[in-house]
Amino acid sequence: MFNIFMSEIIKLKRSYIGYIHIATMIIYPVLLSVLLGLNRYMKTQQTIMVDFFIIISIASPVMISILAAMFNDREVKAGEYKNELSTPYHPVNVIQIQILFYIILYFCEITLSFVIYWIILRLFFNVMFLPFYYCILFCIFFSSLSIIQYFMSFIIAKMFNTTGVLIFGFMGFILSALSETVIFDKSWIILPWAWQIRTIGLFKVNIVSNKNQFVEYISLYISAVIITIVVFVIVRKLFKMSFK
Repeated sequence: MFNIFMSEIIKLKRSYIGYIHIATMIIYPVLLSVLLGLNRYMKTQQTIMVDFFIIISIASPVMISILAAMFNDREVKAGEYKNELSTPYHPVNVIQIQILFYIILYFCEITLSFVIYWIILRLFFNVMFLPFYYCILFCIFFSSLSIIQYFMSFIIAKMFNTTGVLIFGFMGFILSALSETVIFDKSWIILPWAWQIRTIGLFKVNIVSNKNQFVEYISLYISAVIITIVVFVIVRKLFKMSFK
C-alpha cells in the first residue's frame, strides 16, 4: 500500500491534479471566509457551518467525476492500465488502493480547507464557531459520506470513459442540489448524492444542545453504511470483469 501511495504522490507532482487540489483547498475557504466576514448579515455558529459545507456538497459530485476522468485518461494513455497490470498484485486491489489514496486526499482537503476557513473568520472577523473538535469530527463524518461517490465514479470512468463519468458527475450535481429541497425528504437516505448536503440538518437542530435529536439524525445514516458496503462489493466485481 505504501509503495502505491508513494507512486500516486509522484504522479501527482507530474500532473496538474495535485495543483488543482491545493488551489481548491486554499482559494475556496479564503474567498468564502472573506466574503462572509465582510458581509453584515447575522452570523450564527450554525449558519457559518452550513455556508461552508453546502457548497462543497453540491460541487463534490462534479469534482470527483473530473478527478476520476483525469485518472482514467492518465492510466489509459500509460498503456491501458499497464501500471496496475504490471504489479505482482491483483489489478483490482491496486486500483482500490489508488482510489483509497484519493479518498484520503479528499479527507485532508476538506479538513485543512475548513481549518483555513475557521482561522480567517475567527481571527480576522471574530466570528464564533462551534467547539473546534466538534467541527473537525464533522469534517471527518462529512468526508466519509463521499466514499461511495469515489468508487462509483472510478468504475464508471473505467467502463464508459470521460464522457460517461462527467455525465454521471453532472447528474450527481443536480441530485445533490435538489436534495436540499423537500423533493427527497422521504428518500434521501438511499440517495448517495443527498447524504452530504443533508448533514446540514444537524445544524438546524443545533447539534450541541440537542443531543437526543443529534443521535436520532445520525442514526438515519446507518443505511448509508450498508449501501456503501454493497456498492463497494459490486464495484469490486465490475473492476474484476473489466480487467479480464
